[in-house]
Amino acid sequence: MKKPLLLLSLLVMLLSGSLSAQTNVYLKINHKMGDSTFALNKNTETPEGDPFKFSRLDYYLSGIVLIHDGGQKTEIADTWLLVKGTIPINTLLGTHAIINLEEIRFAIGVEQEFNHLDPSIYSPSHPLAPKSPSMHWGWEAGYRFIALEGSGGAARDKDVQIHSLGDFNYMQIKINTAGIKTGNDLTIELNADYAQALNGIETLSGVLIHSDDLEARDMSLNFVTHVFTSSEGNNSALSASKITPSQAVLFPNPTRGCSTLSFKEGMTPSSIRVYDQQGKCVDRYEQITEVLVLKPQSAGFYMIALEYDGIETRSIKWIITP
Repeated sequence: MKKPLLLLSLLVMLLSGSLSAQTNVYLKINHKMGDSTFALNKNTETPEGDPFKFSRLDYYLSGIVLIHDGGQKTEIADTWLLVKGTIPINTLLGTHAIINLEEIRFAIGVEQEFNHLDPSIYSPSHPLAPKSPSMHWGWEAGYRFIALEGSGGAARDKDVQIHSLGDFNYMQIKINTAGIKTGNDLTIELNADYAQALNGIETLSGVLIHSDDLEARDMSLNFVTHVFTSSEGNNSALSASKITPSQAVLFPNPTRGCSTLSFKEGMTPSSIRVYDQQGKCVDRYEQITEVLVLKPQSAGFYMIALEYDGIETRSIKWIITP
């Protein structure tokens, strides 16, 4: 009787060990310019076919979340990558209990709670410490989320500087991917086509903007929906970011009836949709003011999606009690 029990014990140990096996997770980004490797000071074209030449491309990547094993979430906390288009990225995200990867989520920029801190508090090697050329615009504006520079125009002699900043442009990206498994290593390999950062942006006359709006906003949205693809060829999509108290306030929440949604100056969306737990749109608002009274709904959980520039980029949970 001892032998079967011993075998059973060994089997349980092996199974438990495999279930709790730790995987080294790496993030690899291939810097691309169309089908070619990205390079500075090289004649290229925008997606519209206009002449262009990059001289700088730096951006922050943060807020990494791994979705795996049936929807489990593993957050890669306190991690910021200062990505430069000329320096390969293949960084260890830690060792985690992941068997089957399903999706990676991340944001371009720096989270609001870190975006307005003093860069000098960090050691010189830290990604958020002062850099040259600078990636920090000032305490009020925070960091440059993306710094794209180059030359446009027929002769590639028109100065182009598009720097995206501001909490409003911190948006989460999601990409379906299983990664590449090799032994105990899992590599999440992404292709980043930086030519797509200029999708729909006119560069022939030159551009000079350091802002959270206009071409800077367009470039941020391009990073969300056009720049990144997985190694399997899956496109990126926007994962609506949760709204913060500095952007809007929903009160009361939870509620048994109406709630009031108050927006900070400059944060009023173009439209609002209310979704129930099944993802069905149950209400929509088109004429948005700085203070909006939401119509009462039946008891349950709802998601209020805020639309800016025709894209739902912010969301907030709304709870209706019986």
